[in-house]
Amino acid sequence: LDKYSVTAYLKDVITLMLENRPDNPCEFIADYFKNVIQGTSPLVRSYRYIRLTKTNRHSFWDNVVAAYYSLEGKGSSGL
Repeated sequence: LDKYSVTAYLKDVITLMLENRPDNPCEFIADYFKNVIQGTSPLVRSYRYIRLTKTNRHSFWDNVVAAYYSLEGKGSSGL
């Protein structure tokens, strides 16, 4: 599992799922791994994390801040 970073991906998707509490966890997990396979830019990943979180949840603001800092560190090359 470690050879292909499966453990890291599983920890990440479970953490995101617990933070976001999606209405459809299976769809959330499927979307996560679809994006892992396709490969996405930091901008797209940040957008998806924010989009998947309901705005009335505290985790929405946590994701907005995390997305901002992620994009800030990438500069304009991440766009």
